[in-house]
Amino acid sequence: MNKPQHWAFLLIMALILVLLPGTALAEPEGRVPHFPMKVRDTPAATGDSLILIVESEHGRVEADKETAVEGETVTLTVTPDAGYILDVLTVLQGDEPVTVNDYIFAMPAGDVTVTAAFRENPWQKLKSYMGNMGESIKIQLVKPGEETREGYKSIYTDANGCITAESGCLVMMPDVVLDLNGCTIYGQGTYTLFSFGDFGQRFTVEDSAGGGRILANGIAVCVDRSSYTQIILTGGCITGYDIGIILRSTNTFTMTGGSITGCGNGVELHGSASFTMIGGSVTGCRDGVHVWDEDGVFTVSGSPVIQNNAQNLYLRTKTPISVAGPLEEGARIGITMNEPGVFARGENYTLTPEDAACFFSDDPAYTVRLNAENNELVLYEPSTGYPPNNGGGNQTEAADDDGDNVLKHPAGLLEEPQFGSAPADTDGETGFSFAEILRLLLLQMLGFAWD
Repeated sequence: MNKPQHWAFLLIMALILVLLPGTALAEPEGRVPHFPMKVRDTPAATGDSLILIVESEHGRVEADKETAVEGETVTLTVTPDAGYILDVLTVLQGDEPVTVNDYIFAMPAGDVTVTAAFRENPWQKLKSYMGNMGESIKIQLVKPGEETREGYKSIYTDANGCITAESGCLVMMPDVVLDLNGCTIYGQGTYTLFSFGDFGQRFTVEDSAGGGRILANGIAVCVDRSSYTQIILTGGCITGYDIGIILRSTNTFTMTGGSITGCGNGVELHGSASFTMIGGSVTGCRDGVHVWDEDGVFTVSGSPVIQNNAQNLYLRTKTPISVAGPLEEGARIGITMNEPGVFARGENYTLTPEDAACFFSDDPAYTVRLNAENNELVLYEPSTGYPPNNGGGNQTEAADDDGDNVLKHPAGLLEEPQFGSAPADTDGETGFSFAEILRLLLLQMLGFAWD
């Protein structure tokens, strides 16, 4: 192709570009050029959504950001006022709830509203009820939405029926009845859960709904002074990772039902403290019941169970226990003694062979014998016909606790925090227009023309 032909071709191509719609080299005045190619949307283009926090009484809520895009992780910080705890935390997008796990949520596509409701700390409320001198009081733990028994003061737990203790409770009232009502008091932040002073009070623990628990980090119930305090357990389960119940001096413990389980020592008696066991069970402990001093008094009747402990009823001295009445079917008590011999006597009651059958030796080399003439029970060594000199060997191993009556640390919420994905790519054309292709061809042909 000669030079004139080149120029003719170039003029034709330029004319085509000018006449094509939307491809003019110069737009008329007032007309906005149109480019069909789309570009990726940025977070700034979609816009951040607001995190609106409603002001609350007795506490505050803060978010780690004021705005967020869809899918972004938002972390909330909840700070109750002194004496209060969080009751309900709600995050809504419009009328739709947003899932919150461990104070973390994924931002939805739109503004959210965060609302928190706080209520009086139930542990502090329990301390205030039990720590004021005055008339006798009945207290019932209640799950949210449930009703309280007539004549009882209500203390509402969390949704799981749990109250977490923050410090020891000094009971100063003369008579307190605490109905666990199937709920749990967990002493996470205190070594001794219930501690008693010098006022001769009576503390009764019952469990009207069944399944109630008192779980202490160290000692569940401690009566450590000469106060003539009476502890009564009719229901519920008491567990102390060190000691379930410890009594000193002249204090007393009466157990008609419930259980003490899964702890270091179940019950410890020091000095002249006394324990009367008519029913209930002590199982899964290191020592079930440990009588330390010769002045300690342990009395049984009815249907008590002390078994499946490393050492069941451990009598450190030769002071025998008292059997105050007939032992019923199902009663079962294991005996450990430093110097085996006489371990029980009838107290205004004549022992029977059926009573003797309710006891067993923790050392399988010995057995229990009824001495009807003296109205007493002894550990008996069949090979010699006499009580052994000691019983420290071949102790039976304690059965493992099945864990049914032992409370685990609030997990709090089970689900892992949910993290949102990055904003999705937008749809649209990303190629070149027909006019742009023609322009590229023109530039290429101009290059050939100048060759």
